[in-house]
Amino acid sequence: MIFRLATLPDLDAASIVVRTTFLANVAPLYNPEGIQTFLSYAQAEAWGLRHSQGHNTWIALEGERIVGVAHVRDGNHLSMLFVLPAHQRAGVGRALLDILRRESPDSEFTVNSSPNAVSAYQKYGFEATGPETVTSGVRFVPMRLRALSKPNQLPDPTSPSGTPAAGAAGAPSVTADH
Repeated sequence: MIFRLATLPDLDAASIVVRTTFLANVAPLYNPEGIQTFLSYAQAEAWGLRHSQGHNTWIALEGERIVGVAHVRDGNHLSMLFVLPAHQRAGVGRALLDILRRESPDSEFTVNSSPNAVSAYQKYGFEATGPETVTSGVRFVPMRLRALSKPNQLPDPTSPSGTPAAGAAGAPSVTADH
């Protein structure tokens, strides 16, 4: 598995991953307004605009195919984390989160989790900071993950073995055996 920062040409394929996974796993929990709001947010054109405003996206690739996406605003707000259904529960999402944490070890991370992903975020260490909320039809639970006290204790997706590494945060392109 290769993990790297997305480029503008990657956003069409990343958008397909996000929209496909959303429609399969999250949309059944939303009303039509929420579905449309999210699908508009996940369009490649809107995503490209956010990138021009400083948002970043990490992607997980199996060969040349994008199988996972982590989209981050302000360096510490996870606005989208999606892994194709066939690749879920295989460590792809955790590896993407580990990369984000290693990139910003002093940051507290936040996410507005879909109701069906709350338990997955809790397993990673996120905690709810408020009740479920609905905005423009999008249902979410606000959550946060405290800053790392020992960032080098995380598995290092930049290392082929995935073992913790002493030293600097991840590189722009990494390979990991996850």
